Amino acid sequence: MSNSTKVLEVVALRGASQGNEWFKIKLLNGEERELTTWDYTAIYAYPHLYKMLYSDLLKYGVFKALGNLLFEYAPQTCNELRILDVACGSGLMGKFLKEKSPLEVKTLVGVDILPDALVALKRDNPNIYDETHLVKKVKDLHFSTKTTFNCLCICGGANHIELAEFQQYLNLIENKAYIIFNLLADKTHHKRTNILNWFSENENLIFCKSSIYKHRNLMNGKPVFHEAFLFQKK
Repeated sequence: MSNSTKVLEVVALRGASQGNEWFKIKLLNGEERELTTWDYTAIYAYPHLYKMLYSDLLKYGVFKALGNLLFEYAPQTCNELRILDVACGSGLMGKFLKEKSPLEVKTLVGVDILPDALVALKRDNPNIYDETHLVKKVKDLHFSTKTTFNCLCICGGANHIELAEFQQYLNLIENKAYIIFNLLADKTHHKRTNILNWFSENENLIFCKSSIYKHRNLMNGKPVFHEAFLFQKK
């Protein structure tokens, strides 16, 4: 790792809403740089910066929130987990599932729309995923593994992907598979409303449990709350 990319410190600057926040990084070579929290291309360019920013500085709570729902229900019906991790980013959700799951994670496959994310995943969290895929259209996904998936995990991405894509991902998992995802806790948010209305109207999906949790802190220190959901495919 060169001095120009090793991050020594992440410092909160300003911001009172998600996607409108700034922070500063201090590099080993003495350079300092300001970035925004949603500039993922720049964040992924620095080794382990995503974890330093979201998990360490902003106290990300999503991994535990989603994992706890899955770990509560999956052992009742599964002997192992075969997980499709959508919007896998640099691999922190998959790493959490592999390290904390009470069941063996037999298969873990990650997909993301950003090539920078998959580069960061292979650099920062190697040997966690069995395979990863850059996806532009869900219908174009082809997995080298012959296994089927009994868990669909969408950590953060459900707030951004289109409902039609969500539906297509559900077609990639087997019957009785679990679906874990998080959405903004704001019940007036249109994306949340559209997804949950579709889920509630779909007779092939069973609601298991949801939990409101502190998703993370903003740069000004105030908390943001999301809701974690667990469904099961009939």
